[in-house]
This record gives sequence, structure tokens and C-alpha cells, in this order.
Amino acid sequence: MLRLRLGSLMCVATVLCVACVVGTDTPGPPTPALVTATAARATPVPPSATAIGIVTATASVWAPAPNTPTPLAPGATLPPSNPPPSETPMAAVATSTLIPSETSTPTAPGATPPPATAPPATLPPAATALPVGIALFTINPPTINAGDTITLTWRATGEQAAIYRMDPRGPLTDMHTVPLSGTLVLQTDASLRNQMTYVLYAGAGCSNASATVSAVIRCPDKWFFAQPPAGCPGGPGTLISMAAERFQHGLMIWVSGQDQIYIVFGDGASPAWSSQANSWFAGQPETDTSLTPPAGLFQPVRGFGVAWRGNNAAFGQTARQRLGWATEAEAALTGGYQCDSAAKYNHCYLSGPAGAVYALLPEFSGWQVWHGP
Repeated sequence: MLRLRLGSLMCVATVLCVACVVGTDTPGPPTPALVTATAARATPVPPSATAIGIVTATASVWAPAPNTPTPLAPGATLPPSNPPPSETPMAAVATSTLIPSETSTPTAPGATPPPATAPPATLPPAATALPVGIALFTINPPTINAGDTITLTWRATGEQAAIYRMDPRGPLTDMHTVPLSGTLVLQTDASLRNQMTYVLYAGAGCSNASATVSAVIRCPDKWFFAQPPAGCPGGPGTLISMAAERFQHGLMIWVSGQDQIYIVFGDGASPAWSSQANSWFAGQPETDTSLTPPAGLFQPVRGFGVAWRGNNAAFGQTARQRLGWATEAEAALTGGYQCDSAAKYNHCYLSGPAGAVYALLPEFSGWQVWHGP
């Protein structure tokens, strides 16, 4: 009888434990009817050898039943338990490294896998620009007379080439687009002096190369005075009619070929000399009758008088104020006027009274009586 009761109790405990396990799955929230029915039937249970957890439901808050372990009967063993999902080991998966642009699509069992996508073809390296260089550039003859012809010969590598003449003042002129190799015959400018220079340019893309050649030009002209400076004058030294007049603090010289009046100041102020066109013409008064020079001095006449009385803003005061009265009357002479052939900052040379030659420095900066180099 005792065995029968013990067996009955074990069966009841087993049923209740199964109910507990089922309740610890994912229970749904109780309905109001279920809550009412459970609350009405809940009765105290006397203590027994097997503790049974009783859950009392409430209508306001629902929560899953706690997973309370059930004590085992003496001699009983725990059934095997499943690990939580987070501890279940994952099946091994083969890994492969994919090209970023590739995608992997599972292949059904027995199906033929699609052919692998070939990687993009490697582009050939970009073509490099042609090498640029100048192997040859010559001028012939190396010494010429002004106006002679010259022959340029060249050989270059690249994509295009051009030849320019370099003007003595700096800019490039007389351009010729030419092939990479060839010969060019040119007529030179008869007004050029000292030397002429040509530049060859070769280029390809952003690369370029250049070379220059020069020819010496024999000087075609002579200086009009003895003991001239070194170098070639810029033009012929032809003797021409002139006139000159000395003043208390300077000198005036008229050059007929230019109809220009040069004023050389002796007061040490700036500018040291100047030039202006002769503005007197026949029919104008020769002098200013309101001016009376001191004894032994003179009032300049005609073109010199107009330049002497005029107000030149470049002087800061009139030529009369800077020169003073004339110390002699105007006198005619035969002489010359020449400048050197420098590209800029020329030195010019001017005949004066009593055979003197005056050197006029560049930019009206000064003057001196020339005595030789």
C-alpha cells in the first residue's frame, strides 16, 4: 500500500513538473477569465516531500513564471538539459575571400556553378610624350654685314618647333613655325647693329627645350669725331648745319637735321639736359621787347628765345631761370649728333662751340665735355 501511494505521488509530481516546464517556455499573457478561474481555485497545499511552486496570477501585471529548480527525490538523477541558444556551437562554415566588387550566390546541390567572373583587364600604361631635345642649331655665316642673308640649320626632337629673332630690347620677333629639322634662309634687317640672335624652341606636351645662335654684324658707320667710344654708332656721323649759344649757366644747341634744340644746364639741378622741338617760325617776334638784358649780356632770339622764355614743367622752372642771360650771340657751326647702338640707355654725342663735343648721358642724368674714352 505504501508503495502504491509512493508511486502515485511520484506520478503526480511528474505531471506537475511537466506543467512547470511547459510554463517556462514562452507563455502567452493570461486572459481575464483564466485569471479569475485560477484565483478562485487556489488553495493551500500542505508540505510534502516534493515542493511544488504555486503561481498566483494578478489582473494588473503579467510576468512569466520564474524558472525555479525543483528538488530531486533521493536517488533521482537530473535529465539532460539543452544549453541556452547563445551557447549552442555554430556549424563550421567554409570561408572565402571575395573581390570587393564580386557577390557570392549559393549553388543548389547538383547544379553546375556559374563561371567565375574574370577580373577587369589591366589597362596598358599611358603613352609618354616624345622626348624633347635639340641636337643641332647653327647660323652661317657667323659674321655678316647689316642687311646680309643668313642660313639657319637645326635638328630637334619633340612634336613642334619654332624659330624667333630676339630683339636687342628683349622681346621675341620675326617668328617662323618650322619642322623639327631643316634649313631656313633669312634676309637680315639693315638697321640692326652689333649682333643678331635667333632662338629655336622645340616642345611636346608640357616639355620644351631651346637653343640660341648669334651672328656678329660689322659696324657700317663711323663716328663724326676723333677718339670715339668703343662700339658701333646707331647711325651715320654726317656733319650738318648747327647753331649754338652759351649762357651764364649752360648752353643751347640747334641741330638742323632734326630741327631740335638741346639745352645743357650748368646749375647742377635735374634734369641735367633736355631737348625740345624748335617752335619758332617766320613771322613771330624774334625777341621779347619787355626784357632788357644787363650790359654785356644778351637776350636769345628766334627759336632759342622761345625755348628760353617758355615754361617747361619738366624743369620745375623756366629755362631762363636756370640758364640766366646769354653771354654771347647765337653763332652757326658745322657739326654732328650721334648716339651709340645700345638697345636702351643710349649715350649721345653732340658738337658744340669751338670744336667741343658734349657727351649726353642716358635719361637726362648728366653730361660732360668729351675728351676720349
